[in-house]
Amino acid sequence: MRKITEALRLHHESNRPHLEIARAISASPTTVGQYLRRAREAGIGYPLPADLDEAALESRLFPSAVPADVQGG
Repeated sequence: MRKITEALRLHHESNRPHLEIARAISASPTTVGQYLRRAREAGIGYPLPADLDEAALESRLFPSAVPADVQGG
């Protein structure tokens, strides 16, 4: 999750291009784009809300792919 937080910070504080952010966090530009897209769709900006820890950030950006009717058994 540290990479996601750093990607958000670099994007929002300096509006760097995806390629530059990718180099800074050792990720691909595609991954950076996915992080930023998911954050935008989840309504997450930067700075992150104080109550949003790494587990909460992960669950908001990467929700479970299992349909609700399957989870109930």
